[in-house]
Amino acid sequence: MKKLITVHRNVFLLSAILIITILISACSIIQFKYDTVQEKQGVTPNKNIRGTLNMALAWGQRLSPPRQYSRVIINLKDAMTKWTDVTTILDDHLMLDSPKLHKMPFVLVTTDKAFELTSTERGNIKKYLTNGGFMVLDNPEANADRSQAESSLRKMLRDVLGAGSRLEPISISHEIYHCYFDFTDGPPIGSENRKRVVRRDVDVEIGPDGKPTEKVSEIIKLPKQVRYLEGIFIGDRLAVVFSNKGYVVNWNDMSNNEAQLKMGVNLMVFALTQPGGIASEE
Repeated sequence: MKKLITVHRNVFLLSAILIITILISACSIIQFKYDTVQEKQGVTPNKNIRGTLNMALAWGQRLSPPRQYSRVIINLKDAMTKWTDVTTILDDHLMLDSPKLHKMPFVLVTTDKAFELTSTERGNIKKYLTNGGFMVLDNPEANADRSQAESSLRKMLRDVLGAGSRLEPISISHEIYHCYFDFTDGPPIGSENRKRVVRRDVDVEIGPDGKPTEKVSEIIKLPKQVRYLEGIFIGDRLAVVFSNKGYVVNWNDMSNNEAQLKMGVNLMVFALTQPGGIASEE
């Protein structure tokens, strides 16, 4: 009887050891696969790209970038320095009616207010875009529905390129997602996922002790998800990227924004390398 118990105990122990071994092996395989996927996210087809990129933050007679996001252009430059061998030259106050516009392969346009372009600005931007220019328009009010900023930025493109111009979703197979860092699932989340307080009420109540206390109630708009960037193509060339993801909010942050900065690097590398762009003609 004792021998039978001992045999069963040994069989149990061997089975337990076998199961533990299988689980450890499975976990190792899963971890290996996870690490491989993570490594692939950093695949950079143009990792050794070099050159000089002139980039600018756009201003207009009635257009100004949001003051609270003053570090955007600096942080983008720092990201290029950190992850690439590209030398970046900044112009943080480029007027849209200036001849200097035509020397800029990459121009960022963003605002949090309504605006209109002058006729001179419209003509200058149209000439710029049709001759190899590349603009990124980003709506910092992405967590609001049809904000004044978004409406004005979209209208700007219609005024410049005509009513026939059409923003369309940019496929995740497009080079802007793969020209440096590899975004296989499309653009990373921007600030469109941040909650927005649309109403805040403060009531004063008198407590049992006779002292007033404040009671705050808020109506919060739940975040929305924007799954793609939009673009306008002139011929086969992508000339405009419209971002309703509020990336400038992330680009202005000093932490927790690596994915968004890497998306910014892709946009700048694309401007530097795309056939038919200003940089390719220099």
